[in-house]
Amino acid sequence: MQLFHYHFWTDKVESMEQFYRSHGFRIALRMGKEDGEMYRYNPPLEWDDFRHRPIQFRIIEVIRGQVNVTFGAGTRDRFDHLGLLVDGKELDHILIRAQQTGMRVNKSEARTFVQTPWGIRIELQQRRDVVDDEREGVIKEAVLRLPFSTDPRMLEEWFEAEVLEETKGGITIHRDGWCLRITEGDKPRLDTVYLKSVDPFEAVDPLGVRLIGMGR
Repeated sequence: MQLFHYHFWTDKVESMEQFYRSHGFRIALRMGKEDGEMYRYNPPLEWDDFRHRPIQFRIIEVIRGQVNVTFGAGTRDRFDHLGLLVDGKELDHILIRAQQTGMRVNKSEARTFVQTPWGIRIELQQRRDVVDDEREGVIKEAVLRLPFSTDPRMLEEWFEAEVLEETKGGITIHRDGWCLRITEGDKPRLDTVYLKSVDPFEAVDPLGVRLIGMGR
């Protein structure tokens, strides 16, 4: 099981793309709706080729190593989901646990989504072609803010993870070399993502997510 992905809805899709490209991510997909039809606007097309056209981007996908980030056009900035690469056994386990706690599951051949009680979703992905070579980037840790009206230890049970740290203000769970640090907040928010990276860096994306490259 591997934490590999996060998704936002935003009105800042162009600036988000520019940010992630400037930090070594490649454009894997631009898919948008124009005149009622869906089209691809992938490279070698650049924004100057279509910025003046009334395109609503359903998804822009950027990849660096084994990190996959997507964002689509929205009227406000909203964190939608985290994604995990899983095998068949891990997928079945999470679905059983989630359904036992009353969560809604949307399963398809492409991917599976589990709704959480915090209003965000967890994507469960079995396809490995959604990422590239791990040498260029792997998510080692993510910091997630959630309302503690529902106990975040629910995710520990779903993922069969180990609790590394538990305090009054949060919990850190560990699984297969990555950590998810959950701290209390008034609404769901992805705060920080730590990457294993060839070169160390630190930056903040247009939606306020701190991206930290930890070097080797």
